[in-house]
Amino acid sequence: MVKWILGSLILLLIVVELVFFAPQPGDRLDETNWVDDPAVEKAQSIPEQVLKNTHLVEASGSKKLWELDSAEARKSRDSLDWTLDRVKVNFYGEKKVSYLATGLRGFVGDNQQKLEISGDTEIKSSNGYKLYSDKILYKTEGRQIEGPDPVRMIGPKEKKGNG
Repeated sequence: MVKWILGSLILLLIVVELVFFAPQPGDRLDETNWVDDPAVEKAQSIPEQVLKNTHLVEASGSKKLWELDSAEARKSRDSLDWTLDRVKVNFYGEKKVSYLATGLRGFVGDNQQKLEISGDTEIKSSNGYKLYSDKILYKTEGRQIEGPDPVRMIGPKEKKGNG
């Protein structure tokens, strides 16, 4: 009898959760095109601030998440977003693997939570992999590098091959 009551209670809780707390359509929209929004174009308009040879570090506590260097950074009035030229970002991954990403242009937005690097983008990992694409996106929240465009990858050299 106790098992039947417990089973019924669990089933009731599942139904309540699905009816009242289930995600609605559109809750999880694909955010890979977040850079195509008006904030980017606004940040790329006439700059209010221009910085040469910029260096930016994003950390969580005492742990570095990424370090960015660029030849020039521009920010428009009423915006916290930056557009960058000649970008180099060192991403610090898990298990002491790091990724050095370089590109001709960049964008830092959402209070340094989102990065875009575009134009002849190259990523070199500390464990010997190289990736090439036209654009990469990075979100600090999930700590993932995404390549919305085709990506070409070359692995480390093997004993009998080129990689």
